[in-house]
Amino acid sequence: MHKALLRRWCDAMLKYQLYDTGDTRLDGGLLCPACMRVHGRSADAILPLVTQWQTDGDERCLHAAEKLFAWSANMRRPDGSMNNDTNSNCNGITVFYANALGETLLWYGDKLPAADRDAWTARFAEMTNYLCQNIERIGGNVNYPITCAYTMALASRLLGGEPFSAKAKQLADFAVTRITADGLLYGEGHPMNTCPAVRCWRAVWSLTARTSRTICRCRAGSLTFAPRRASNCAAMVKSIAAATI
Repeated sequence: MHKALLRRWCDAMLKYQLYDTGDTRLDGGLLCPACMRVHGRSADAILPLVTQWQTDGDERCLHAAEKLFAWSANMRRPDGSMNNDTNSNCNGITVFYANALGETLLWYGDKLPAADRDAWTARFAEMTNYLCQNIERIGGNVNYPITCAYTMALASRLLGGEPFSAKAKQLADFAVTRITADGLLYGEGHPMNTCPAVRCWRAVWSLTARTSRTICRCRAGSLTFAPRRASNCAAMVKSIAAATI
């Protein structure tokens, strides 16, 4: 079922990808039919497109990923981070694009054309170097630094270097401190450093659901997130550095 769904989604992206406009702000972007615009986060779709190419050999998906990577330069900031959208200066989402690009390199790097592999690795290195030095300054919600633990683990595996592995462990340790005795992750909105009142638990559950996949994302992707106690969560979070580096 998941293979059929991936094929369906990739077919839709092929359908809505812009090309031959002569405008680099548009060429390669994915047009959202609902919003009638190109979303900055659409560049994360490089991973499923390359996965589909490797699944059935559809060269169109590889070419679409190459065009999407080229388009993503529109979201790049001078410091190496990525904007959330064309009309947004939020760059915390750099962690998500770095993860998508990093996983693409991790699983399919040896299959990619050399030019793609070199260019994508250079962009990944640029983003992860920025994040390693600046993730605490970005601010925002707790899911950014927690997700960055995985980003740093990926960087350690793909690029090497003690700073990345040390940062992965630091951020994984930080994640444990944001999990309550009931196994809930808090830090959505403000204040990030205070356990929320009862009226906020609904938001905490939402954050837990959205962030749990990242917390448990070891190299094999085999862990599940169904904690009942904080000790279970802590073990899952700490596995990021141990299993991925």
